[in-house]
Amino acid sequence: MGGLTRLEWNEVAFKTRHSNQETPCPVRIKIREEVLEYYKSAEVHTAHSHVKSRWYYIIIAMLFILPCILGLVGFMGHKMYQGYKEKQE
Repeated sequence: MGGLTRLEWNEVAFKTRHSNQETPCPVRIKIREEVLEYYKSAEVHTAHSHVKSRWYYIIIAMLFILPCILGLVGFMGHKMYQGYKEKQE
């Protein structure tokens, strides 16, 4: 099923002048099937709820507030126009 690669060195040394000490030998290790039933994904433990951006709420608010403001300005403009029209007559 799954596996991993473990890196092994041929010898232990404190000085890294030899080339064989700098390059490890990769060893492929197979994971046993019975161990996988105990595995749980890290996503289960680190689940975060999706946080919406502040701009999302601003845009939604503007969809409701902007028509109200425009309607109010239009209504007040119409009332002012009616007042000027009556003064001129």
